[in-house]
Amino acid sequence: MLEIKRSILSSVGILLIAGIFLAWYIYDFLKADFSMVDGFTEDLGPLFGPLFYWAFFLAVLSAFFVFGKLLISNDPVITMDTNEIKFHAPIKRFSQTGFTMQWKEIESIQRGYQNVPFGGGKIEYLVITPFNEEVAKKYNSLNIKSDNFMSLGMSYDMNKRVGIPLKGLKLKPKEILVQAKKFLAENS
Repeated sequence: MLEIKRSILSSVGILLIAGIFLAWYIYDFLKADFSMVDGFTEDLGPLFGPLFYWAFFLAVLSAFFVFGKLLISNDPVITMDTNEIKFHAPIKRFSQTGFTMQWKEIESIQRGYQNVPFGGGKIEYLVITPFNEEVAKKYNSLNIKSDNFMSLGMSYDMNKRVGIPLKGLKLKPKEILVQAKKFLAENS
Protein backbone atom coordinates (compact mmCIF):
# COMPACT_ATOMS: atom_id res chain seq x y z
CA MET A 1 0.00 0.00 0.00
CA LEU A 2 1.26 3.44 -0.95
CA GLU A 3 -0.07 6.57 0.74
CA ILE A 4 0.85 9.91 -0.80
CA LYS A 5 0.39 12.77 1.64
CA ARG A 6 0.24 16.50 1.23
CA SER A 7 3.42 18.48 1.62
CA ILE A 8 3.42 20.58 4.76
CA LEU A 9 4.77 23.56 2.81
CA SER A 10 1.64 23.70 0.66
CA SER A 11 -0.48 24.69 3.67
CA VAL A 12 2.09 26.70 5.62
CA GLY A 13 2.26 29.58 3.13
CA ILE A 14 -1.47 30.19 3.01
CA LEU A 15 -1.71 29.68 6.76
CA LEU A 16 0.95 32.36 7.33
CA ILE A 17 -0.81 34.83 5.03
CA ALA A 18 -4.14 34.19 6.76
CA GLY A 19 -2.40 34.54 10.13
CA ILE A 20 -0.98 37.94 9.16
CA PHE A 21 -4.41 39.19 8.12
CA LEU A 22 -5.95 37.73 11.27
CA ALA A 23 -3.33 39.53 13.40
CA TRP A 24 -4.15 42.73 11.52
CA TYR A 25 -7.83 42.30 12.36
CA ILE A 26 -7.06 41.53 16.03
CA TYR A 27 -4.93 44.67 16.21
CA ASP A 28 -7.81 46.65 14.70
CA PHE A 29 -10.27 45.12 17.20
CA LEU A 30 -8.03 46.14 20.10
CA LYS A 31 -7.95 49.74 18.92
CA ALA A 32 -11.04 51.70 19.88
CA ASP A 33 -11.52 53.52 16.58
CA PHE A 34 -11.78 50.58 14.08
CA SER A 35 -9.70 52.42 11.48
CA MET A 36 -9.99 49.59 8.91
CA VAL A 37 -13.77 49.90 8.83
CA ASP A 38 -13.44 53.64 8.29
CA GLY A 39 -11.02 53.03 5.41
CA PHE A 40 -13.39 50.56 3.75
CA THR A 41 -16.32 52.93 4.33
CA GLU A 42 -14.49 55.81 2.63
CA ASP A 43 -13.68 53.64 -0.39
CA LEU A 44 -16.89 51.60 -0.73
CA GLY A 45 -19.57 53.68 0.98
CA PRO A 46 -21.46 53.37 4.26
CA LEU A 47 -23.30 50.17 3.27
CA PHE A 48 -20.65 48.16 1.42
CA GLY A 49 -17.63 49.24 3.50
CA PRO A 50 -18.57 47.48 6.76
CA LEU A 51 -20.10 44.59 4.80
CA PHE A 52 -16.85 44.02 2.90
CA TYR A 53 -14.87 44.40 6.15
CA TRP A 54 -16.81 41.60 7.87
CA ALA A 55 -16.97 39.39 4.75
CA PHE A 56 -13.19 39.62 4.37
CA PHE A 57 -12.78 38.84 8.07
CA LEU A 58 -14.91 35.70 7.70
CA ALA A 59 -12.92 34.65 4.61
CA VAL A 60 -9.63 35.08 6.49
CA LEU A 61 -10.97 33.18 9.49
CA SER A 62 -12.22 30.31 7.33
CA ALA A 63 -8.89 30.12 5.42
CA PHE A 64 -7.04 30.04 8.72
CA PHE A 65 -9.31 27.23 9.96
CA VAL A 66 -9.26 25.12 6.76
CA PHE A 67 -5.53 25.30 6.08
CA GLY A 68 -4.73 24.90 9.78
CA LYS A 69 -6.84 21.75 9.82
CA LEU A 70 -5.10 20.47 6.67
CA LEU A 71 -1.72 21.17 8.22
CA ILE A 72 -2.52 19.36 11.45
CA SER A 73 -4.35 16.34 10.01
CA ASN A 74 -2.06 15.54 7.05
CA ASP A 75 -4.32 12.73 5.84
CA PRO A 76 -3.27 10.89 2.65
CA VAL A 77 -4.44 12.47 -0.60
CA ILE A 78 -3.82 9.47 -2.87
CA THR A 79 -3.88 5.86 -1.69
CA MET A 80 -2.83 2.97 -3.93
CA ASP A 81 -3.10 -0.68 -2.95
CA THR A 82 -3.44 -3.99 -4.80
CA ASN A 83 -7.17 -3.50 -5.45
CA GLU A 84 -7.76 0.18 -6.14
CA ILE A 85 -6.59 3.77 -6.32
CA LYS A 86 -8.30 6.34 -4.11
CA PHE A 87 -8.22 10.12 -4.26
CA HIS A 88 -9.29 11.83 -1.05
CA ALA A 89 -10.24 15.42 -1.88
CA PRO A 90 -8.66 17.77 0.67
CA ILE A 91 -11.56 20.22 0.50
CA LYS A 92 -14.96 18.75 -0.26
CA ARG A 93 -16.30 20.57 -3.31
CA PHE A 94 -19.85 20.07 -4.52
CA SER A 95 -19.84 16.73 -6.38
CA GLN A 96 -16.08 16.06 -6.35
CA THR A 97 -15.69 14.65 -2.86
CA GLY A 98 -13.24 11.93 -3.80
CA PHE A 99 -12.60 9.19 -6.25
CA THR A 100 -12.15 5.42 -6.04
CA MET A 101 -11.46 3.10 -8.97
CA GLN A 102 -10.45 -0.54 -9.21
CA TRP A 103 -7.25 -1.25 -11.19
CA LYS A 104 -9.13 -3.62 -13.50
CA GLU A 105 -11.43 -0.71 -14.54
CA ILE A 106 -8.48 1.44 -15.69
CA GLU A 107 -7.28 1.38 -19.30
CA SER A 108 -4.24 3.66 -18.92
CA ILE A 109 -2.56 6.23 -16.67
CA GLN A 110 -0.57 9.25 -17.82
CA ARG A 111 0.28 12.80 -16.80
CA GLY A 112 -1.70 15.79 -17.94
CA TYR A 113 -1.86 19.44 -17.06
CA GLN A 114 -4.08 22.47 -16.81
CA ASN A 115 -2.92 25.83 -18.15
CA VAL A 116 -3.71 28.43 -15.52
CA PRO A 117 -3.81 32.00 -16.85
CA PHE A 118 -2.35 35.10 -15.21
CA GLY A 119 0.95 33.62 -14.03
CA GLY A 120 -0.46 30.39 -12.63
CA GLY A 121 1.60 28.23 -14.98
CA LYS A 122 0.70 24.58 -15.32
CA ILE A 123 -0.96 22.40 -12.71
CA GLU A 124 -0.06 18.74 -13.22
CA TYR A 125 -2.62 15.94 -13.02
CA LEU A 126 -2.50 12.16 -12.86
CA VAL A 127 -4.84 11.39 -15.75
CA ILE A 128 -6.72 8.09 -15.52
CA THR A 129 -8.53 6.67 -18.55
CA PRO A 130 -11.27 4.27 -17.42
CA PHE A 131 -12.76 1.64 -19.72
CA ASN A 132 -16.22 3.04 -18.92
CA GLU A 133 -16.49 6.70 -20.00
CA GLU A 134 -19.55 7.25 -17.78
CA VAL A 135 -17.30 7.15 -14.71
CA ALA A 136 -15.29 10.07 -16.07
CA LYS A 137 -18.42 12.01 -17.01
CA LYS A 138 -19.89 11.49 -13.54
CA TYR A 139 -16.74 12.55 -11.70
CA ASN A 140 -16.07 15.55 -13.97
CA SER A 141 -19.68 16.74 -14.23
CA LEU A 142 -18.99 20.07 -12.48
CA ASN A 143 -15.80 20.70 -14.47
CA ILE A 144 -17.53 19.84 -17.76
CA LYS A 145 -20.23 22.42 -17.05
CA SER A 146 -17.56 24.98 -16.15
CA ASP A 147 -15.57 24.15 -19.29
CA ASN A 148 -18.64 24.71 -21.47
CA PHE A 149 -18.96 28.21 -19.98
CA MET A 150 -15.24 29.09 -20.06
CA SER A 151 -12.32 26.86 -21.03
CA LEU A 152 -10.44 25.40 -18.07
CA GLY A 153 -7.32 24.72 -20.18
CA MET A 154 -7.14 20.98 -19.54
CA SER A 155 -4.78 18.98 -21.74
CA TYR A 156 -7.11 15.97 -21.69
CA ASP A 157 -10.73 15.28 -22.57
CA MET A 158 -12.78 15.42 -19.36
CA ASN A 159 -15.56 13.36 -20.97
CA LYS A 160 -13.20 10.37 -21.26
CA ARG A 161 -10.58 10.83 -18.53
CA VAL A 162 -10.34 11.65 -14.84
CA GLY A 163 -7.64 13.98 -13.48
CA ILE A 164 -6.23 13.90 -9.97
CA PRO A 165 -4.31 17.09 -9.04
CA LEU A 166 -0.71 16.48 -8.02
CA LYS A 167 0.21 19.95 -6.79
CA GLY A 168 1.47 20.20 -3.23
CA LEU A 169 2.12 16.50 -2.61
CA LYS A 170 5.23 15.00 -0.99
CA LEU A 171 6.16 12.88 -4.03
CA LYS A 172 7.00 14.49 -7.36
CA PRO A 173 4.50 14.00 -10.22
CA LYS A 174 6.95 11.79 -12.17
CA GLU A 175 7.41 9.49 -9.17
CA ILE A 176 3.64 9.28 -8.63
CA LEU A 177 3.15 8.34 -12.29
CA VAL A 178 5.82 5.62 -12.06
CA GLN A 179 4.20 4.15 -8.94
CA ALA A 180 0.70 4.28 -10.47
CA LYS A 181 1.85 2.55 -13.67
CA LYS A 182 3.61 -0.09 -11.58
CA PHE A 183 0.44 -0.78 -9.58
CA LEU A 184 -1.63 -0.85 -12.80
CA ALA A 185 0.73 -3.30 -14.50
CA GLU A 186 0.82 -5.63 -11.48
CA ASN A 187 -2.87 -5.55 -10.57
CA SER A 188 -4.92 -5.11 -13.75
